[in-house]
Amino acid sequence: MRRLLHYAFTAVAMVAFAQNVNAQCGPQNIPVSQDFSSWPLACWNDSLGTETVQDGGGYAEFNYWSWSSGKTGILRSDTIVVTSDARVKFKWSKKLYSATSADALTLRMRNVNSATWDTIWHRSGTAFQSNDGASNTSPGSFAQEIIALNTSYTGDSVEFEFYGYSGYGSDAWVDDFLVEALPLCPEPLALGAKSITSSSATLFWQSNGTAFNVEYGPVGFIQGTGTSVTASADSVVINNLASNSCFDYYVQTDCAPNNGTSIWSGPFTFCTLCSAISTPIVENFDGATPG
Repeated sequence: MRRLLHYAFTAVAMVAFAQNVNAQCGPQNIPVSQDFSSWPLACWNDSLGTETVQDGGGYAEFNYWSWSSGKTGILRSDTIVVTSDARVKFKWSKKLYSATSADALTLRMRNVNSATWDTIWHRSGTAFQSNDGASNTSPGSFAQEIIALNTSYTGDSVEFEFYGYSGYGSDAWVDDFLVEALPLCPEPLALGAKSITSSSATLFWQSNGTAFNVEYGPVGFIQGTGTSVTASADSVVINNLASNSCFDYYVQTDCAPNNGTSIWSGPFTFCTLCSAISTPIVENFDGATPG
């Protein structure tokens, strides 16, 4: 019954948000963005698959929860002119319905004069989960993707499309699509923390840079009020942290002297472990709630 009600809503939404035809659409020079906040989408085609990609409340929604297995949803951009070396940024959200789900989502692109699509990002199987609190029919906080385009596309007129394949699993959402010039000083990506103890942690990220500025502090701290350190590789060990506490950190690439610094990446949150307790240990559980 839950899926039937969701399907009924989807059918209404598909009619209400039919593809817009805009006579002023045409090639657009980068930067080009689409935040999926206004539907029908101007200059994008959302109905090239067997199902229509719909408005998910300000996001593009691939409604796998209602689409039967084997159904597809395709969301294609207008023509975009890649006037310089460029990259693509977008956010996505999805809960893993099951380890055997056949749900998949691909971002691909092509020269407008070519019939061949190049895959530049793909998720399926257990990799197709954003770990951001998404449910079967509601998005979470979204995961960020940043992909540098092959320089062979520089100067070309291209199209992008998200190709969704339903395995009758949970829904998927896409938001904040952007094609922009590749920064002279790209920001670090894929922030994380490892080797966490009660008083230390190794912070890491992905970058081709060789110099970085890191700032860390209690969760929610305002940048400029934290503790700053530098790193000469894509990780740094932080010591003298309080135990059983959570921290945020930010990192930026330092490309001086020629290309300045990147924008800051973060925050990434990590928590230290509890300190070891010396024996003897007594716990009488007097404060426990029965049940």
